[in-house]
Amino acid sequence: MIKFAKISTVVLSPNFQRLCQRSAIVFFLLIVVIGNLPRAREDIGQYASGLVLHSVAYAILGLLIAVGGSGNGSQRAIKATLTIMVMGALDESAQSFFP
Repeated sequence: MIKFAKISTVVLSPNFQRLCQRSAIVFFLLIVVIGNLPRAREDIGQYASGLVLHSVAYAILGLLIAVGGSGNGSQRAIKATLTIMVMGALDESAQSFFP
């Protein structure tokens, strides 16, 4: 059985936090690029609605940013929320350039 202390040690390690930060950046770039591919929205829309896709994608990003951040729990949550708001605005502004 995995002990909680071991999990928290791994999750709070600087190496894991850097991995989460980098993963969040790569994941966000993938969201922007794939979301702006021609016909990608229609094709993936057969499997899930835009609301579901956005909710899941930004929840994963929020988790990666919160785990990869610094500070106590509430500071991480606030930073993650603000970062996700900016990322969402960037994603929507990038989508405005494509039909």
